[in-house]
Amino acid sequence: YHRASTAFPNSQVVEVSAVERFSAILNDLENRRFSKVGVLGHALSESLIRQPENANCCRQICSEQLFVVLNDNDYRKHAFRVALHRAGFYEIVEAHPSSGLFAKQIPLLDYSSVSGQSSGDYDLLSTVPYFQPNANDCCLIASRRALTMDQALPWELIGRPILQCKNSWFGGKSWLTTQGNEEITLAIDRSRKGCISSVSTTIRWGNHGTDSSFVGLVCCYQGPGDSGMYTGLLELTALDAGQISIWKCGLNWERIACSRVEFQGHNHSASLHTADLTMAVSKDSVSFGVDRHAPLQISDADLKRNSCYGIRLRGDRFQVTGLSASSL
Repeated sequence: YHRASTAFPNSQVVEVSAVERFSAILNDLENRRFSKVGVLGHALSESLIRQPENANCCRQICSEQLFVVLNDNDYRKHAFRVALHRAGFYEIVEAHPSSGLFAKQIPLLDYSSVSGQSSGDYDLLSTVPYFQPNANDCCLIASRRALTMDQALPWELIGRPILQCKNSWFGGKSWLTTQGNEEITLAIDRSRKGCISSVSTTIRWGNHGTDSSFVGLVCCYQGPGDSGMYTGLLELTALDAGQISIWKCGLNWERIACSRVEFQGHNHSASLHTADLTMAVSKDSVSFGVDRHAPLQISDADLKRNSCYGIRLRGDRFQVTGLSASSL
């Protein structure tokens, strides 16, 4: 039956007594048009996968955006995205509201998927490379057209998408990586004020992955594209050894410092190995270090100090979490 919503007086709420009634209710609404439609029950959301006609009906009655609530740990998120893209929704973003589903605050976002293919196949576009949801539920916001956010997202992505790893919440952390190919991924945050003094993150790697993979931190980013920055890189030469280097790109790329590192105490039989990366800049120097090793440090003041920082990845061997920065 239908009733007015006390929370949203200008909206119409339809309570579904049984999931079997959902298709009939959608059919009753097929000649109506709503700018936004919310499917708030887990069982109703699941029917969008099991019964494609329900997803199609939602698209027919929805002129702008569809909100689908599901459990944050639901392994079928990919299937939900495919079903909604296949039904005709162009862009889908995953939101983790900070205080309830319809909080006024801008939700935390991880990535959006964009598709115009009848098969439902999609490409992932990164927004925020690190997030921490505050509730068990998340919401897929599916849009009939390209989404426009109320607030500009701070992360600028260049190159390949950043992907959330499978089982990425193991240990309470979100781990992210890129697809295994030679193209570089660069994610830059321009939202901070004041000059950045240091950037840090935790990384992990396994026994498999692209041989040419590297992971790096970025400071003093000026662009355009993959240029105009300092970056500290780690490349592996073995499971427990590698090379760290500092690169500068003004007009051209130039390696300005380099050193070998060994990771003492790493268990070769372990499936994953971890380390901490830190990069720091001052008025006239740049440094980059891994774990407790003595950091590389070099005098260089060629690039203008600013507040732009980020991560730089290639290949799928490395995963990152907890990227953070501090200001002068």
